[in-house]
Amino acid sequence: MAGAEYEGQLLGTWGGIFPAWVFAALMLSLLVSALCTLDSALASAARLVVVELRLAPRSLMGRRFAMAVFMGPGAAMLGAVAYFARDGLFAAILLGLRRSA
Repeated sequence: MAGAEYEGQLLGTWGGIFPAWVFAALMLSLLVSALCTLDSALASAARLVVVELRLAPRSLMGRRFAMAVFMGPGAAMLGAVAYFARDGLFAAILLGLRRSA
């Protein structure tokens, strides 16, 4: 987009062309979407471990434990990606980084 304040950055471009309330609503919808996707993935992983593979007791605590086990390496991978790949949209969303000129 010609004349964008943050050329080459999608979030910066959106922030420049949309009013503040539209941009905030868009960011909120992206956040809710990401959280719903994470919740679904963790629930499926917990079901696999507890119900299908029977590696944990079939209880609420067993499923919570399975979710916590999946979240640990997942958070470590996100941190590694954010640390080593500081350029790009994923890092910008994850850490709020702006690409230096």
